[in-house]
Amino acid sequence: MALMLDTEVILTAALQNDDSDNGVNYSDLRAYCDELKRIVFSQSGHKCVYFGVDKDSLQRCVRENPYQFSFRGDRYHQGIFYSPDRFAERNNKEVKQMIESAIANMQKLSQ
Repeated sequence: MALMLDTEVILTAALQNDDSDNGVNYSDLRAYCDELKRIVFSQSGHKCVYFGVDKDSLQRCVRENPYQFSFRGDRYHQGIFYSPDRFAERNNKEVKQMIESAIANMQKLSQ
């Protein structure tokens, strides 16, 4: 079984706890995706996961959601009306929990 997560979902999740307005860069997002992939493979029946996170899709995501995201320098930031629940309906409870686990693990690594 395959799992596909939209760029908007990944970027929203990665920015969820960015209270200091440092944002995330492309490398941060790739590391987050790697951690999420590890969790998906270990905790679910999914054998394939696709994120669609590349520089072009991230730029499109920012253009299409200017109130949710912004891009300054080489970093992605929360937009002026950012909502962590903006794309929550796209995933079931199990996937949401895996996304939250990956966020928590990445925060532990960055401390």
